[in-house]
Amino acid sequence: MENQELPKGIIMSNQTAKIPSLGNIPTAFMKKLSSLIFIPETREEYDLLSQRAAQWDLEINEDAEHPLYALNEILVGILRLSKDRFLPFEGEKQTPEKVLQFLMDQHGLKQGDLKEIMPQSVVSEIFHGKRKLNRGQIEKLAKKFEISPATFFQ
Repeated sequence: MENQELPKGIIMSNQTAKIPSLGNIPTAFMKKLSSLIFIPETREEYDLLSQRAAQWDLEINEDAEHPLYALNEILVGILRLSKDRFLPFEGEKQTPEKVLQFLMDQHGLKQGDLKEIMPQSVVSEIFHGKRKLNRGQIEKLAKKFEISPATFFQ
């Protein structure tokens, strides 16, 4: 391991990498930075970060020496990793059934876990294309998942 080149600022000591301390960076700066770049928890946060990345892209104009270049690369990486969580149907037709499947996957639910809304057999028929979600089921599902019923049709 001694002959391997390490990233700048990383020091090897007894086969353990030591990362430089952030102790010299002012707290106010770190708070501001964490308000600009973070892991989105909601679709609104994802959209905000997407807008920010687009604005920074225009400002940077492919200049690798621009002060925002590295931060924007980090932000774009976060957005790529978060895309499936917030844009699961991009590039394909969204259906209420696909939305239901996505929500169940996100919450780790099985078909039988929706028994207060509909029997497991009905959920199975919905996923096999034998039945469609009706308005009442969509309203109950929206309430359970704390989302707008419109989410099933966007």
